[in-house]
Amino acid sequence: MKRSAGVVAACALLVLAAAQVVDASVLPSLGVADREVVPMGPVTSGGEPGETWGYRQYPLDLQVPVFGGQRLLFGSAGSNPTQQLVFLRATDSDGWQVAQTPRDESGNPYRGPEPNSRSARITPKGGGVLVGRDAVRPAGSRTVVLARNPSGLFRVLPAPPTTILLGANDPTAGLPAEAVAGDEGSGTVAVAAVDTGSTTTVYLAPTGRALTTGIIAHDGSNGAGAWRREPITLGGSETTLVVAGLSGASADTIYASAASTGNPVRLFKRNGGGTPSWEEVPLPSTPWTDPAAATAAGLSGLGLLAGKAQSITATADGAWLDLTAQKAGKRVDATIFVRPASAAGQPATVTSWCDLDLCDHPLGASFSTTDGYRSYAWAGSSFGTRVISNPLRPGAQADSNQGTYLVLDGDEFVRRAGGGGNFIAGASFSSPEKGWIGSQTEVGAGERPRRLARWPVAARAPFLAVVGEPGTARGSLDAGALAVGADGVVARYLPGKGWRREFLLSSSGAVVRQGLRGVAWPEADRAHAVGDNGAMWQWRRDSGLWERDPAAPIGFEGNLMGVAFDPSDPQRGYAVGKGGLILSYDKTWTPMAVPAGFGDANFTSVAFAGRQAIAVSDKGVLFNDGGTWRTDQQLVDLVTTLIRPAGLVAVAGLGDGAAVIGGQGVVLVRESAGGAWRFSSQPLMSQTVLAVAPIREGGSVRAVVSVIPQLQWPTPDTPVEEDPNSPVPLYPAYTVPGDGYLLRETSAGWRDEQRTSFASSGSDRPLKSDPVMALALQDDGDGWAVGGWSGTSDSVGRGASGSGARTTREKVRTAGIYRYGAGGAPAGSTGEREAPIPLAPGPARFIVGGHPMCAGPCAELDNQELAPDRTVSLALTRAAELAGRENGPRAFLSTGGRINPEAGIDGDPAEERRHARLLEPRPGLPVFSATSEGDVGSGGAQAYSASFAGFPAPFGSASAPGISSAGIPGATPTSGARTHYAFDSEGAGGKVRVVFIDNSAGSLAASDPHQNPSEAQEPWLIAVLDDASSKGIPTIVVGSRDLNSGVSPRLNGATDADRVAKLLVEHGASAYFHDRPEENRAATIPAGESVTIPQFSTGALGYRSPYEDSASIGQPDALFGAPGFLIAEIDATKRDPATNRAPVAVRLIPVIEDLSLQAVDGNLLRRSRPSLFEGLGRRPVAGDRWGRAGSDGIPSPAGSSPYAEFPAAPCQIAGCSTRITPEFTFSSSAPDVLDFVKQDPASTNLRKPLLGADDKVISDGGSGLVCPFNA
Repeated sequence: MKRSAGVVAACALLVLAAAQVVDASVLPSLGVADREVVPMGPVTSGGEPGETWGYRQYPLDLQVPVFGGQRLLFGSAGSNPTQQLVFLRATDSDGWQVAQTPRDESGNPYRGPEPNSRSARITPKGGGVLVGRDAVRPAGSRTVVLARNPSGLFRVLPAPPTTILLGANDPTAGLPAEAVAGDEGSGTVAVAAVDTGSTTTVYLAPTGRALTTGIIAHDGSNGAGAWRREPITLGGSETTLVVAGLSGASADTIYASAASTGNPVRLFKRNGGGTPSWEEVPLPSTPWTDPAAATAAGLSGLGLLAGKAQSITATADGAWLDLTAQKAGKRVDATIFVRPASAAGQPATVTSWCDLDLCDHPLGASFSTTDGYRSYAWAGSSFGTRVISNPLRPGAQADSNQGTYLVLDGDEFVRRAGGGGNFIAGASFSSPEKGWIGSQTEVGAGERPRRLARWPVAARAPFLAVVGEPGTARGSLDAGALAVGADGVVARYLPGKGWRREFLLSSSGAVVRQGLRGVAWPEADRAHAVGDNGAMWQWRRDSGLWERDPAAPIGFEGNLMGVAFDPSDPQRGYAVGKGGLILSYDKTWTPMAVPAGFGDANFTSVAFAGRQAIAVSDKGVLFNDGGTWRTDQQLVDLVTTLIRPAGLVAVAGLGDGAAVIGGQGVVLVRESAGGAWRFSSQPLMSQTVLAVAPIREGGSVRAVVSVIPQLQWPTPDTPVEEDPNSPVPLYPAYTVPGDGYLLRETSAGWRDEQRTSFASSGSDRPLKSDPVMALALQDDGDGWAVGGWSGTSDSVGRGASGSGARTTREKVRTAGIYRYGAGGAPAGSTGEREAPIPLAPGPARFIVGGHPMCAGPCAELDNQELAPDRTVSLALTRAAELAGRENGPRAFLSTGGRINPEAGIDGDPAEERRHARLLEPRPGLPVFSATSEGDVGSGGAQAYSASFAGFPAPFGSASAPGISSAGIPGATPTSGARTHYAFDSEGAGGKVRVVFIDNSAGSLAASDPHQNPSEAQEPWLIAVLDDASSKGIPTIVVGSRDLNSGVSPRLNGATDADRVAKLLVEHGASAYFHDRPEENRAATIPAGESVTIPQFSTGALGYRSPYEDSASIGQPDALFGAPGFLIAEIDATKRDPATNRAPVAVRLIPVIEDLSLQAVDGNLLRRSRPSLFEGLGRRPVAGDRWGRAGSDGIPSPAGSSPYAEFPAAPCQIAGCSTRITPEFTFSSSAPDVLDFVKQDPASTNLRKPLLGADDKVISDGGSGLVCPFNA
């Protein structure tokens, strides 16, 4: 007898199923622009909202873009083509678009020079300038200045006449010729651009001579006198002056920074009255403006920043100069604001920022002179405002930026979180709240779009294909659907019920885990799935099962990538794959001949557009109208217009014959059957399209695509030498891509539908969205997006692609099924019954959790949804919900553990402020915390104390209902949060005293020097415990360090563990809680003693250990690390008056976002044959911890499992008795038909039930073993 697992009501699991909506103002953005696009600056007067310009050298393998309905004009490519320089424009409404190409001196389309990033400028009205080096031009004439008047094109300015840019020996013999820029355009350049009416005036400081005597300018006109030279007023004896930078706030306010022998910091301002000239601005004597004062202050090597630095930034009120010097042999950077003397007689002032005591204000940063940075400033009260991109940590390397930017707030430079990543020099800001960091991080972007809603599914391998039910609107919520993928995962959508797992079954009924790549559903009673290593499967409604396709060729071992059927003829279908493989279906699958040149083609996709089949491969595209396969000459001709033809990957069609093809950077569109193919108007630079779906919008066919940025896919096979005497080698199946971000084509370009592609800055990797691998969308664009992560390496260093990394990949894999809608999408129900967490009357309850630790500095990654941040935030939200219920917990007790003591940032103020924001009390839930090792810097715990000062008393100074420290012994604290404290908590279940100790430095005594209040902790602790005993109040104690000296591995142990543990026992403590990295354990203290109290170790609100059975290497073990928090229950009614100890128990509540029940042995249940089921709880979707990959291609550390399993994985190593496992319950809707039963603990066979005294199985809601009964 066969029984369906559907009669099991999945499970009633005590879970957290909450989704976090992030209102982020800084978001990544994929689309037309890639990382190589360099922002030039914003248009702030008369342009479109959010208008910004940038440039890039255009890839040779992409189409000529269309902007504003017009195809752009490219310069002649010649026989050895160079990349075309293009200018891009971004607006709030349209995002980035390739908008312009330059013109040469004659007005003809121009290929363009190689740009000099130091020269890029945009004026408020949209004028601009860019200097570069054109290697095609003759030596000595390679410097090119491109300039643009507002609303015009970038054009090459004519070379300045020799009366303006002086030639050799002019005016004195022996003088070298002046140049616009060093190294014929690619070196040092000082340039500014300002609006002058309807034109743009460009100012350039000549280079090449020791003494610069003038600044040259082009007024934006086409006349013979467009160039002019404006003298620099110098003393008669001066022999050296080098202009380092120019900057203009307006046509009336332009400054030049300069240096000369003996005077390394000088400032000049343009005087535009009468005959324009450049006059020196006298600078008051300071260590940053006067060499003598610098020497007196211990500075040497004073000067303006060089390299790629932007040494000067002008405002209407003055100028910012960026400087550097040496102090005691170490580089120190500074910035100063110079306010010139006013006409009213107000003297000039200089205000300085650096990280030395001799400056007026701290800077907290170094400038990047190697990669460069951009600076924008605006006049206003005090010093106005300013933004600096790519700031480095003081004295640190170029990889210390983490995507941040500096903003001047009052008189303080504040580091703000960006989009992650390092080495991003370019930026464009119209204000501190609006701009771009690079071209893929937008500041002021608002809330992240919510166009994808996750639907839980009982799988943990990625889905790679999806198809709608035949005869219905594809992607409709009212129609069925099928999705298949890696490891043989199959899921079926049942309207109104959600997605349900199905399984590939062998003839014996065993589950087969063969990778699937394509699925087709040609008629209601039949479906096909194909995939790796000869995988060909068929589902028939009459059996309801997936079985091997009887029509498959005998002995077939090919790797198939897709399958599709004629929507009008369910007996006509095609399957395609690697090695020139195309199979035709007509009740049997038969190999087909392919045109010449396609015999070794690797086909990656097949689809029907109307009744025409289209197959895409690395060799091109084939079409079939019911006979043989052929090419389409119009498409061939179109693709060959590319200088380097792009690889094509995916195809999808509509019933009327419209189709879309996607590949490496390009999307091809056909509006109807027989229509002409065209490229999308805008490209997808440095992105490969993995999946496509055509939609109709405004009468036009547009594409929704999934892309992988930066990385190429598929990866070409390694050639194998063929032996004519041996069979042709079978190349392996393609790896599954590691990324897949969803983009939608618009009338203007492309829109990022997710905005989650953060760059990476270190081991704390950003949010990892489930890659989208396949789409099934309705004509209006709503529908299904399926995918998941394969664990393969992605574009920011997550995952592993080495041949020996299979175990690593399998551990981190995910499955994802999403509902997509441009206007928002409905979330799916889990389909599982989620029981409320029981809170029976009796005990007093507290939530205990901790260790949301980052691997390195992460305060400036607060918008990237790192796992510690997401997990602790969701835990607090859920804890607050519990606190609002009857008999709920009274407070959240954090064991600390936020700052990694190995990261070198102990006590960092920014990290402490972020820690406090994460633990901010929720309504009705006061939060208290222990001090940890990373909270104490060289100067003590001041930053920690200041950051938590506003928390509830007695920890901080705020009040909290039911919390009192009245009458409890202790000294009076200074300002700020306490590092040790105690309070009494009143509520249902009686009064309980909570004591926080500080053993962060390793012991109580070692931690005493930084205490607030200043007192020795041990006598204070004894007094507090004895006071509680005298009043009959049971007490629990919370600290950072482990007080069990016998636990293995020894993690975060206290050096005074036995001494303090004995003290707690002797003075009546009921239990001790502490922070244990990435584990939850229960033990007793003191170790080895006969009289003990329970110790509960918790630290699972951050990353999960990637290791299992790790005691031998001294690392946390994933077997003990189910993510979650503890509910501590103190039964005060059972307090022992003789010892003052009360029973304390804990329950581990997992922090997960959704829940599904997976039939491990498949859903074909046979009578009296036990089967395993597993609850899958998806941990908060977030970033994870990934180290650098070694020579074997495996990162260390590797990421961890994104799921929590119920029941927990079997534990058969030392210490298993200390493991705290998550609380959950399984139940059956028909326990008389099948039920969850107890496993035999004495057997290693997980499918062996335990029989009771009556020789019958024993019901057990805590077991995943299911027994189908005979009756």
